[in-house]
Amino acid sequence: MSRDHKYVSTGDEYGEFVKTHVLPEIKNSDAVVTIVPEKELVDPKIATELGAAIFLDKPIFLVVLPGREIPPKLEKIADAILVLETDDPETIYAAVEVTMHEFFESMED
Repeated sequence: MSRDHKYVSTGDEYGEFVKTHVLPEIKNSDAVVTIVPEKELVDPKIATELGAAIFLDKPIFLVVLPGREIPPKLEKIADAILVLETDDPETIYAAVEVTMHEFFESMED
């Protein structure tokens, strides 16, 4: 892998977006919730958020929708995994809320 300075530069637009939006949001959050994308669709923002969550030691919650698979390395770093049988937004939100509540409640014990 080459070190193309275009991608490691802090002056590029995406780098600025990450510094001004993504990192502050993750720093101020209790956890990172990620819907696992389809295998062929690796989203740069999701990848950046997961990397930041790891560096900031934030809990990572993965939501797996029907027909999707978790990459094995991603599965290893997840604090909680929700495998759902629906892609209904209200169901997803409710499941994430319950899982996060249970996770943080168990941390208090």
